[in-house]
Amino acid sequence: MRKGLTIFSLLFIILIVFGQFVLPSLAERTAQARIMAGDRATAADVTLHSQPSILLLLGQIDMVKAKADGLRIGQLRLQQVTMQGRNVRIDVSSFLMDDELSVRSADELSFTGVIREDNIQDLLQRRVDKLQNVQVKITRGSIKATAQAKIFGRMADIDLEGTVIENDGGLYFHMTRLNIRNAVLGKTSMGELFGDILLTKLTALPLKAQVDSVDMQDGQIVVTASCHNS
Repeated sequence: MRKGLTIFSLLFIILIVFGQFVLPSLAERTAQARIMAGDRATAADVTLHSQPSILLLLGQIDMVKAKADGLRIGQLRLQQVTMQGRNVRIDVSSFLMDDELSVRSADELSFTGVIREDNIQDLLQRRVDKLQNVQVKITRGSIKATAQAKIFGRMADIDLEGTVIENDGGLYFHMTRLNIRNAVLGKTSMGELFGDILLTKLTALPLKAQVDSVDMQDGQIVVTASCHNS
């Protein structure tokens, strides 16, 4: 009887130690690996806290803080993204089995993303296939870009100017000025350069989010978004 109680006590102590000390570290390393999988990010750091920690196995996270460098959301790769959340509930089965982070609900969940000039430059060059040699400059209130494009067999110099706006759950480069030099214009050839250019959709985030602010600074754009879903 006494031996059985001793074994039970040891197992109980091991379970407590695992839940309080081993499980959080294991969950954090797993989350970091999932964020970086498939070239989704170049680096990640995650802190998870629940009391008791065994609740992490059920997908209940009292507090989460995360930072990812080079995170790709849709086709846009951001310089850095930070996230903070409170009372977050995730789908553990999809996270472990399907490699997907699905947030069922959260009392608070906020994101801050930093977009640099080279992030915009890379996306414009891939999104508008006619553009070559794209160079981007971000200042307070505007984005200026220079590029080249072949129009009717002749290389033209292009100056773009615009800003970043949010519309219907997406971030767009909204063009306000277009200047084309050294080319004969044609409607068909230049159609792709007019209108808003999609940067990324917020639907790529693990929970429906709304943009709170888009702050254009010298050399970068800071976007904040949040979810409130109790």
